[in-house]
Amino acid sequence: MPELLSGIPQWISPPGEIVARILAGKQVELDDFAFEVGLSTRDARGLIEGTIVIDDELASRLARVVGSTSSFWLRCEQSYRDDIQRNLAAYIDDDVKSWLKQLPLKEMAGLGWLKLYRDTIRQAEECFRFFGVIGLDDWRQQQSALLARVNFRTSLAFRSDPSATSAWLRWAEDKAESITCQPWDREAFAASLPAIRALSRNHHAERFLPKLREICADSGVAVVIAPTPKGCKASGATKLIRRRKAMIVLSFRYYSDDHFWFTFFHEAGHLILHTDQDLFLEEEDGEVDEREEQANTFAFDTLIPLDKQETMYSLPQRYEDYIEFALSIGIAPGIVVGQMQRLGHLPYDWLNKLKRRFKWKELYNNGVIP
Repeated sequence: MPELLSGIPQWISPPGEIVARILAGKQVELDDFAFEVGLSTRDARGLIEGTIVIDDELASRLARVVGSTSSFWLRCEQSYRDDIQRNLAAYIDDDVKSWLKQLPLKEMAGLGWLKLYRDTIRQAEECFRFFGVIGLDDWRQQQSALLARVNFRTSLAFRSDPSATSAWLRWAEDKAESITCQPWDREAFAASLPAIRALSRNHHAERFLPKLREICADSGVAVVIAPTPKGCKASGATKLIRRRKAMIVLSFRYYSDDHFWFTFFHEAGHLILHTDQDLFLEEEDGEVDEREEQANTFAFDTLIPLDKQETMYSLPQRYEDYIEFALSIGIAPGIVVGQMQRLGHLPYDWLNKLKRRFKWKELYNNGVIP
């Protein structure tokens, strides 16, 4: 039986914090702990953050897997919940009220991420639950850790107004945790890109997105489609959630197939080419460093074969020529148009009818966005 836990100071933090310290000390992965304790990885993370309540059954499992006794874990849980009720009102000061005003709460509620309350205390509690924190100071620490991991290409908008973007990332990571994946395998993911590229010929998101998720999950990549709330200008992000799972989140920000597929392969480039420790966040007006240029080149070369690029540059500006060229290389015509526009070979207001455009209502109605 694991060693008895003792001498743990009790304050307003979830019992999961004790679990997290023990797992870190023993270098146990969250996936392995989740399996041993009989939870999904998503619920195991909720236990760590305090959003999952420890009942009799879970307390018994924790005693078996982590240590101590069932009654110890139940006492920790009850103490935590009592502390929240006693102390939460004291936390709702002017700083918290100001923070709540900065959050795009109406958009977040409209997207189904959280509930709206007239009562400030209940609204604060709901937002703390959403972010998996116990208070504003905890959220700020979370944001500092997030900023420390973000790659160089982050716009001033994110640095000055992190709330909307952090909410978007939080929701996306929560969804990614619920997606069943094989262990992250860089080589397998790279080998799957030709099959993914072929999906770009399908103009119906309700058909190609499930297949995209399936192919990516086979190599340990959870693909999340997440609309952005007001104030978030992200088009995509890449992150290694854990050693065994990577995440690509796409916002469908410009609602067109050319932007969607270029963004996907840009994020794929980060996973294949760059360190596993960074969070890469693509935003409007973001600065571009060497790694972003590399990801852009990777995306372009994946979509347009090297031996076909000169032919593309010399295409006559006619619909039929773009359609024929796209057919010859196995991608959608709108992607060719988008790349020619991006590189300055075609005006941005030309041939846009070849692009397939998506609508959020359509995506929701077709079940593309869960």
